[in-house]
Amino acid sequence: MDDFVAKSRLSVIFVCDRLRFLSYKIRGVADDEMIKARISVQLDQIISALVEAGVKSHGNAILADWEFIQDDHQHTRLLSRLNELIERSPILQRQVDTYAARMIHSFRGKIENLHYQRQYLIEETALSIYMTEIRGFNVELYRRGMGLVDALYRESSDELMLMLGKSKLDRQFIALEGLL
Repeated sequence: MDDFVAKSRLSVIFVCDRLRFLSYKIRGVADDEMIKARISVQLDQIISALVEAGVKSHGNAILADWEFIQDDHQHTRLLSRLNELIERSPILQRQVDTYAARMIHSFRGKIENLHYQRQYLIEETALSIYMTEIRGFNVELYRRGMGLVDALYRESSDELMLMLGKSKLDRQFIALEGLL
């Protein structure tokens, strides 16, 4: 916390309840109410751990979940444009399919739920771009080799800048693996 949150102007710690929901669907869990109940318990545990770690002592830190963005039209528009960009690009479509197949295998998902894995990747990527490029939280701590977002910044930065109406992308990536 002290290395990043304390030194930042404003930090958002995003507990990804929507992505957790999709991860259950990927693994074949069909009961949406049971999924929501499990996620509620998990989020309570995560938030408790963050509070124990001292997050509340940093006035510049916000704990957020999907409600933080669900009604923001900028996020909705970004997600729509990202889906359109992927649909128009056979290269991006192949990358999404490759990442989705690799992830579904790695996390023991069910192949018949590959469409949820694709949705997860695209929503995760939209969240990353939204938080860094639109909301201005430009330093992102995440696991190395995140996949689609890294590929977009590396191989489709011109399309991303055009989509975002920006002349320069601001994201800085810090791998969690490098901190451990």
